[in-house]
Amino acid sequence: MESTNRLLRRYRSRRRFARLSPKESFPCAPHYFCLVWFWKRCQTYAVRFNLQQLISKLLICAVVCSLAVSATAQGREVIHKGDVAVVPLRGEVAPSLLAFLRRAVKTAENNEASAIIFEMNTYGGRLDTAADIVNVLNQAKVPTYTFINTNAGSAGAIIAIATQHIFMAPVSAIGAAAPILPTGEDLPATAKEKMISYWSALVRGSATKNAHNPDVAEAFMNKDKEVKIGDRVVHPKA
Repeated sequence: MESTNRLLRRYRSRRRFARLSPKESFPCAPHYFCLVWFWKRCQTYAVRFNLQQLISKLLICAVVCSLAVSATAQGREVIHKGDVAVVPLRGEVAPSLLAFLRRAVKTAENNEASAIIFEMNTYGGRLDTAADIVNVLNQAKVPTYTFINTNAGSAGAIIAIATQHIFMAPVSAIGAAAPILPTGEDLPATAKEKMISYWSALVRGSATKNAHNPDVAEAFMNKDKEVKIGDRVVHPKA
């Protein structure tokens, strides 16, 4: 894990940053819904007042305007070759976030971005979704970075480990990824042992692939894991 200043210095010479937003994933949907409503109303008045030709012309104008708005909205997500794509990762880790991240990574790869920075602030969410996101990130063809601003809790920690570099803002936190029930209660003993065994193996493999300390990654999942850095115990067994 590196400091924020090193992250800024590393990409200070880049041409530009391109920020992708989940709110812009489908930027023109409202315009199409309005277009459908407009067409239905036109059909009603065309039958009532015999204005078919006028309605046809108005519909053509509406389609042209909608396409123009679509092109403008999509232009906000343009990534040029060599750009650094900044992708926000905020809120609950859920299937909708997985869909957005898949699209963001694909867009960055297709446009030959020089790197992807995931700006993270999440307390976690679904572990199955986190596992799918880990698979996406571990297969990314461009360098990946996580900037934790300010939380990478639970599933967020698992996702961060799947990127090649992790930077943390001052007064930020990462960890606490042990599996629990949706109610917040501990799993039954047997189920907990199986879950920790599986997820510990997953995060260790992901950490090793991305040059992170696998013992630290496993300690996120298993509080009984002892972690040493050199001769110093930084996380004793619980």
